[in-house]
Amino acid sequence: MESDFLLQVADLMGYIEPHHLKYGLYEARVNVQGARLESLTFDGREIIESAVIDGPFDAYWGDLLAPWPNRIADGSYAFGGKTYQLELNELSRGNSLHGLVKRLEWSVESKNESSMTLTVSDPGVDGYPFALDYRISYSLAADGMSILLETKNISGKTAPFGASIHPYLIADPRSTVNEWQLELPAEQYMNVDPKRLLPIGMDSVRTSAFDFRRIRTISDLFIDHAFRVKEDLDERVVRVVAPSGVGVAMHFDEESKWVQIHTADRDGDPSGRKSLAVEPMSCPPDAFNNGMDLVLIKPGEKYSIGWRIEALSSVKVGHQPL
Repeated sequence: MESDFLLQVADLMGYIEPHHLKYGLYEARVNVQGARLESLTFDGREIIESAVIDGPFDAYWGDLLAPWPNRIADGSYAFGGKTYQLELNELSRGNSLHGLVKRLEWSVESKNESSMTLTVSDPGVDGYPFALDYRISYSLAADGMSILLETKNISGKTAPFGASIHPYLIADPRSTVNEWQLELPAEQYMNVDPKRLLPIGMDSVRTSAFDFRRIRTISDLFIDHAFRVKEDLDERVVRVVAPSGVGVAMHFDEESKWVQIHTADRDGDPSGRKSLAVEPMSCPPDAFNNGMDLVLIKPGEKYSIGWRIEALSSVKVGHQPL
């Protein structure tokens, strides 16, 4: 696709060497370009798919998604009595996809062996004329990689906002998505138009193939949907477990009310269905138009959202914790 090719060329021309972090058995690479998490390993085992800079397409490996995650239909939305038009970067579907921060080169505010903090000020663009200060911290510890994004509105008007991250989790590189088990604490999912992947309504997981409230095998099921996380959870986490008993968990705070799951189907590419995109989101697709869980940051106010990726060892396959 033309958009994928242009993004690939942009990455090749502007690639910056990443920073390395280490704590115990965890190691990570973080790049100031887009503040993306390029890799994360535990005891030498990949627990997210490493970014492929010279690959055949851009899959948003480890990217930070802001000031909106997922899609805005036609790149158009109305806010505050005005209509805005964003650049379309998903040309095949006619959408604006995954925000603006990917294009930004961030500054290192602080760094040590196991953690670093990056900052950037974004004046916005014509289609999103809201100036924001961003601060993101990556920190490795015994319980994995913690990520905290803080956003301050430095413009003189209220800004619509949403955020997520885009790691592809790997339960065990020796097996594939079809063999893995998924635990997802969601009772509803957003049904989408198969051509443009835009919302067409909410459905219950109970009457669908998408009920993973109790951990079960994904098999050959195709998933590229947003799930509404259950409220009042004791534990806000998605788990992915391989037949070997190892796996990976994505933890998220109460600001992530949705989780996008994608089985990484890549049109015959050898990397297809070898990882599972798990994207905890503050809002669902097209939130700038449907208003669902859209964050509104007033002038001078701050908004924070956090996530944590943890390696799992010796998980009992078939366990049903929910």
